[in-house]
Amino acid sequence: MSTYQVGDIVRVRTYTDIDLTIGPGFINDMQRYCETFVTIMCILEDPGQTWYNIQEDSGQWTWCDDYFEATDYIEKPYEYW
Repeated sequence: MSTYQVGDIVRVRTYTDIDLTIGPGFINDMQRYCETFVTIMCILEDPGQTWYNIQEDSGQWTWCDDYFEATDYIEKPYEYW
């Protein structure tokens, strides 16, 4: 079962908070999203693991739960209102 749902807005953890040994592989190009808010656009589930695609990178990379932290609507920056 996925932690996040399609349409959820989550915050990408800081680069130093991400365990680079977990998940599908965190590459250098993904760093630009660290400490920003992103929108879950697709959920890919395998037995025992959930992967996500985000709207902001047009689904280019695969993300996992450990790369994100939940946020409340009120915390979103103005560009999401």
